[in-house]
Amino acid sequence: MNRPALADMFYRNPRLTILAVGFILVAGLAALQTLARQEDPTMTRRFAQVETTLPGATAARVEALVTEKLEGRLREIAEIRELRSLSRAGRSIIIVQLSDKVGPDTADIVWSEVRDKLAEAEPDLPAAAGRPTLEVREPIASTLVIAFTWQGAGEPQVSMLARLARDLETRLANVPGTRETTLYGEVLEEVRVSVDAMALAAADLSAERLADRIAAADTRSPAGRLQGRDSELLVEVMGELD
Repeated sequence: MNRPALADMFYRNPRLTILAVGFILVAGLAALQTLARQEDPTMTRRFAQVETTLPGATAARVEALVTEKLEGRLREIAEIRELRSLSRAGRSIIIVQLSDKVGPDTADIVWSEVRDKLAEAEPDLPAAAGRPTLEVREPIASTLVIAFTWQGAGEPQVSMLARLARDLETRLANVPGTRETTLYGEVLEEVRVSVDAMALAAADLSAERLADRIAAADTRSPAGRLQGRDSELLVEVMGELD
């Protein structure tokens, strides 16, 4: 029976086999002793939020006058991996994520550069806009993950699962010692409108005009404006479709 030369060598020399196994064990123990260990491992701060206010402005104006200008400046930083933005009435929110190559020793330098870019963008913003504020988030690990699944018969009721998840998130956020709760996979509720073409024609309405009327009935849209000598505020009412 032919054996590979190396296997045959260890088979015929038991002392050599014992010596090799001992060497591997000693090397493994030595590597284990030199391995860095921390109770709370150092994590790089790679996420931050930029918030800017523009009182009285609609979401579209906030997007054009604030969000796009700030994003243009921030994209000049090569270490930024991703920008996500949300423009609401009177407020702009931008989530900044740094590249994975940014380590703990260089993260503060990059965030300082981000602050400089925000300061450079201030003259381009409307006079009524507030100063952009940067909040660097401390990295945390998820200590508890809860998933909602549909166990009933029929098509899953995702809207019901979303409401239950929001309710649980609120309760967990109020538990003493809870630092942060995050909801993933939430499905926004939609209202589907089926149109009777004959009735629509009889009412002398087009699909576009009907859509405009439905949008006007959405109470989440601004109900009006309050104008003062030095300010303009949007008036909103609580609720959804009337």
